[in-house]
Amino acid sequence: GGIRFIGPNSMGHINTHSSFSTLAWMEDVQPGLVAFLSQSGTYGQRVVRTGTHGGIGFSKFVSTGNEADIHLEDYIEYLAKDEETRIIGAYVEGLREGRRFFKLAREITREKPIIIMKAGATKGSAKAAKSHTASLSGSDKIYDAMFKQSGVIRVEDEVELFDVVTALLSLPLPRGNRVGILTEGGGIGVVMAEAVEKAGLELPDFSSETTETLRSLLPVRCSYGNPTDITDMVTSGSLVIFSCLWTIMEDPNIDIAILLGGIGASSYFSNMIEKGSFSNNEEFQKMVKSLEEQETKNLDIMREKIDRLGKPLVYVNLMPRVMAEPESFKLLREKGIPIYPNPRRAARALRHVVDYAEYLKKQTKT
Repeated sequence: GGIRFIGPNSMGHINTHSSFSTLAWMEDVQPGLVAFLSQSGTYGQRVVRTGTHGGIGFSKFVSTGNEADIHLEDYIEYLAKDEETRIIGAYVEGLREGRRFFKLAREITREKPIIIMKAGATKGSAKAAKSHTASLSGSDKIYDAMFKQSGVIRVEDEVELFDVVTALLSLPLPRGNRVGILTEGGGIGVVMAEAVEKAGLELPDFSSETTETLRSLLPVRCSYGNPTDITDMVTSGSLVIFSCLWTIMEDPNIDIAILLGGIGASSYFSNMIEKGSFSNNEEFQKMVKSLEEQETKNLDIMREKIDRLGKPLVYVNLMPRVMAEPESFKLLREKGIPIYPNPRRAARALRHVVDYAEYLKKQTKT
């Protein structure tokens, strides 16, 4: 055969593991397990940069261009066998070999998740896609059905893409869709519960044993249901939040745990001391140091619980932007625990992960 070529109308490609790039901006892209294909060069660059700034590493990136020779399906077939890639992502305006894609996806998704942003769902975007890369978008309902039947995860944008990627890279797949919520605030717990159920996930009652254990751990003013609200226990320097979390994770009625707040209190207090508050209060400083040590220790236990029980745990950050990255959050990331900025994004990502897990279960039965 002759020489194959990418494009035309391609902005190039990257292979981080061999430090090869035909692009001018590879310097900040870290090696990782995610490959990304894009039928738009500019948008593809945006996606990769967004992921990089969020701590995601990439194995490959290809701007596929107009695909006169090598099609998106060819890249996906290659990445299926690529040992440096665990997750395949793509921005797609249209497929040239739909039947081939469907067959490939059904085989690949048994081993590797495929996450796709499919544009061209509306009349205006389909027209724009045709003029952009000569892609025929086709019926969005057909694409949607094909993705669902082949185990492909469909997302709307790069934010949703990386929310799902973060969970898939670091957490076990859930056995079911039953969610347990632990929150340090009543209102945000209500918002989280609503987001969970709107996403089609279950919010079951805890077992009687779990409820009794929570009652023994918490004062009367707290709520022992699902969600469990520990009110001001964290800001008072209490570490009971971890005991409550272990109890919820051990509950046989729960497949997934969500923690809202409760991490980073030690960093918050340390910042207060650095700014001059409580600088002469030795007892307070000792309490903060002890809290920091215990918080670090319990994050190790958190990871152990996730792996032993096979239950995903995600964290929703309740802190304002000025406190968005305390030291404890860095430890959370190191332990592979996803951090989401609001309940909706956490619930939406978990919905995709649950759907993917359910798809794989069905495949093992056939």
